[in-house]
Amino acid sequence: MIDIIVARLPADKQGPDIQDSLITSIPAALARGQMEIDDHSDLQPLKVTILYKTGLKPGILIDVHDAIQGASWVGKIEGVHFTSDGDMLLAELDMVKP
Repeated sequence: MIDIIVARLPADKQGPDIQDSLITSIPAALARGQMEIDDHSDLQPLKVTILYKTGLKPGILIDVHDAIQGASWVGKIEGVHFTSDGDMLLAELDMVKP
């Protein structure tokens, strides 16, 4: 059995232990722990449209600078859809933010 503690700041809430006989590797155990944390946290879903950039894929974290709101935050990409608007290639990002 693999014994790993996964924590994210502020780490003030402890979830139940995960016991699954199908988790047989450390990367799988870490991914499952991160998924459980994400599923039980208060994340705000939103859609963001940006100019196309390479390397955009689900699961990565990106810095978002919102010029209209005057704020910056880090969000996780949940899905990516590419579209074209005339001469511009756009990326529509399904994201979650804390």
